Amino acid sequence: MQGIYNEGGRKFAFLNVAPLSCAPLLRTFVNGTTVEACLQAQPSALARLHNIVLSRSFQNLEKQLSGFKYSIFNFYDAILELVKYPSKYGFREGSVACCGGGPYRGDYSCGGKRGIEEFELCSDPGENVFFDSLHPSEKAAEHFAQLMWNGNRDVIESYNLKQLFNF
Repeated sequence: MQGIYNEGGRKFAFLNVAPLSCAPLLRTFVNGTTVEACLQAQPSALARLHNIVLSRSFQNLEKQLSGFKYSIFNFYDAILELVKYPSKYGFREGSVACCGGGPYRGDYSCGGKRGIEEFELCSDPGENVFFDSLHPSEKAAEHFAQLMWNGNRDVIESYNLKQLFNF
């Protein structure tokens, strides 16, 4: 980032890290099936620690670098909200991927990947928060894009993208 700043970059936008153990791929390794169980698993705990350090790092850079402005989208809480309350946002399923095999369709086999020829595909990807074992569906990605552009302090640290681009 210092190199980009030295070349004239002044505005930076990032997403923090999602609760990793709540993605269908890693959810199969969690001891328990609840959202609380996936949040207590080590990958999600490490994501929370990373997000704290990321935020502090940007706050320090803002104090040190003249004209430095940033936006951090709270992807951790935003995707967790969809996983916990899918119907509140127009989704049918928050934990199971649309495409894949195994528990939560989380074995990363969508489209016959990794030599696993058997996989399931839901009839409407827009009903699921996750399209495959790791990636949000297009509908979920659109939701996140709107939050990044117009979001408030609940999901944005410092500036949303609209504010950042208007400086």
